[in-house]
Amino acid sequence: MNINNLINSNEAISCVPDNQVRKDGIVYMIYKVDNTNWFYIGSSFKSLAERVRAHRYHANESNSKFYNFVNQYGWHMFNAQVLEEVKFVTRGQLLKREGDYQLFYKPTLNSLIAGNYFDENGILLSEYEYRQRNKEHFTEYKKQYRKNNIDYITQQKHEYYESNKDYINQKCKEYHESHREEISMQSKIYRQEHKEEIKQHNHEYYLQNKNKLNQQNMNNYYQNIEQRKEQMNEYRDSQPTIYCACGGRYRKSKRSDHIKSKTHLEFISEVDKFTSKQSEVI
Repeated sequence: MNINNLINSNEAISCVPDNQVRKDGIVYMIYKVDNTNWFYIGSSFKSLAERVRAHRYHANESNSKFYNFVNQYGWHMFNAQVLEEVKFVTRGQLLKREGDYQLFYKPTLNSLIAGNYFDENGILLSEYEYRQRNKEHFTEYKKQYRKNNIDYITQQKHEYYESNKDYINQKCKEYHESHREEISMQSKIYRQEHKEEIKQHNHEYYLQNKNKLNQQNMNNYYQNIEQRKEQMNEYRDSQPTIYCACGGRYRKSKRSDHIKSKTHLEFISEVDKFTSKQSEVI
């Protein structure tokens, strides 16, 4: 049966996915009338008037940088104009074109660069491709975030460590045990390659914290003095007793003290006298 008589092209819709539909669009700018340094760049498949009406409608529902700024001064302080009419493009291609304008003119009221998730042909990037393309941006963003939130990050790390102290220490111990040689080699190479830097850093740190370090050393000394005495006694007791020909005895670690003792020196003197007499007889 022929269905041509059923087809009404005015009511039919395209089955092409939305992200592949091609239409005419615009890239536009909204700027503050009395100070054009404040401006926003966007894009749309709608007319400029329709897009501005949509912005006014959503201005009180969003907390974006652009809307907050506009609400502060009122829409009567802003104008809008078309920067480019873009013909027969997909949504991805239009966003990419918008992003090109944003990268070039660096609008002060945009929070994000449009089209970052699309390639030059407007095809959606995978998560991996997106991160590779924007690697420097992510690095700089993380660096700036850490700088601006250093106290919060430090507090979060401290709380996490305190809550998971035993687990973290166990994991660190296991890792160090299984990678002992590798870690030792890496540390050695690093110290060799950055010898002067490390020396300079340590010197500067000491000068900046001289009083604090000296106080810490004194506190550690007095806090651990009994422990050190006990360790020394254990070490001394673990050494064998050596009996000397002079009749005295000493531990191995005390040999230098023993040979300077009065008993040992008198014995050596007697031995020297005896040796001299023997030489005269001969």
